[in-house]
Amino acid sequence: MHDPKADPMLGVTYSADPTPGRHTTSGGVYFSTSYLWNQVSWVPKMKVRAKRKDYDPTRENAVNNVAMTSFKMLVDCAGTCYYSMLSGAKHYRLFDFLNAASGWNKTADEYMKIGHRVQTLRQQFNILQGVDPRRFKMHGRAAGHPVLTSGHNGGISFDVDAMRAEYWQAWGWDGETGAPTVETLRSLGITELLGGEAVHG
Repeated sequence: MHDPKADPMLGVTYSADPTPGRHTTSGGVYFSTSYLWNQVSWVPKMKVRAKRKDYDPTRENAVNNVAMTSFKMLVDCAGTCYYSMLSGAKHYRLFDFLNAASGWNKTADEYMKIGHRVQTLRQQFNILQGVDPRRFKMHGRAAGHPVLTSGHNGGISFDVDAMRAEYWQAWGWDGETGAPTVETLRSLGITELLGGEAVHG
């Protein structure tokens, strides 16, 4: 169930999240039931397509992963239910709930930017503490290297390095190192939060 050879988006988050190895941050199954594309302007609409395309290191797959992770950051910070989240944003109306509770009247895009900021702040914390995100890469066997010759996931493999690089870039982080760029930190107000430009590391 949590084997990234069945859901490569899981493998990316196993290898690229600031707290790696989590099956609860994002995944293709979670995204496919989220219906975030009906509420968030920049999320690609889920299309019927061959499952094999989920294994390609494309910008669209990376953006889907960023979207699901940003939403999950909101769920966590709001202290709401992970299992309710799995019913999808059209049923689990987190954006409406947050507006009702806060009186902010923010759009879905504005809330997703908060999720983006939370995830980037988590990544930048690691960078400031001298943590190298590249060391989080899962073992090659989890990505099908070497390829299994039999069983449900036989013959399946994917390039986790290429998918992780696309994922980091979709956040506005360096695709090689995983470090958030100065431009991203500025756009999210994180440099001010952490005390200025020198915090980039």
